Amino acid sequence: MDPEVQIHPVAADAEAILRDQVAALLGVGPATVQVGRLCPRCGSSAHGRPWARAAGRREQVGVSISRSGPHLVTAVGRQAHLGVDIEQIAAVAAGWDSTLVLHPSEHGQDRDPAAQAALWCRKEAILKADGRGLAVPMASLRAADHPVRDLPAPEGYRLALAAW
Repeated sequence: MDPEVQIHPVAADAEAILRDQVAALLGVGPATVQVGRLCPRCGSSAHGRPWARAAGRREQVGVSISRSGPHLVTAVGRQAHLGVDIEQIAAVAAGWDSTLVLHPSEHGQDRDPAAQAALWCRKEAILKADGRGLAVPMASLRAADHPVRDLPAPEGYRLALAAW
């Protein structure tokens, strides 16, 4: 079953949205779903990777969020590893450095700003899904080696989902 990906206004309550999406996925009431964050490096619950679980349930639920400009994106699915990323094309292009993003085998794939943003989104989604986040250099991985796909995005943005 494919993860559910939704785009919301950036001011929306991400935790409430995740709670509702997880409840719908598991067929339980939203009040039974707990959501939070956990940083794998320092153990803080104030930041880090989002998580969700339903009281009394053992089902695996993966969740991910991303924000860019006026957009909040949420993803929920039964995959243990789930990552979503949305980026504004112009913002990625303004700070683009191929040596920081491209694996040696990917050189030439950053032919224009839209391609740059797509590569960035794919890699960030992968790193979110595997739990490492941007602590790992993007140039150390090849997007083609991972189950990641582009999704329809608002005008001027790129969106990618990694799930396994």
